[in-house]
Amino acid sequence: MTKQLLLGLLGVLVTGLAFGGWGASEYLNSRFAAREAVLVAEAKADFVIDRQMEAIINEIGYLERKKNPTPSEFERMRYLRDQLQQMRKVRAGK
Repeated sequence: MTKQLLLGLLGVLVTGLAFGGWGASEYLNSRFAAREAVLVAEAKADFVIDRQMEAIINEIGYLERKKNPTPSEFERMRYLRDQLQQMRKVRAGK
């Protein structure tokens, strides 16, 4: 009888570990993003930031080349420089 009890306990232990591992795996997969998904999202964010910074730099250059900029154009340049500075901080925080 001891052998049957030992085999029964071993069976319960193996089954419990199997379902516990499956449950832990399901929990982790539902709570955390896969590494590949995070890398793809990071690459997309980098691409968007790069394009936005490029557009801001181009617009600042265009406004700086104007011969007689208006006060609103000066204000726009200041705003764009502030935005560019914020984007550089975001980029450096990675």
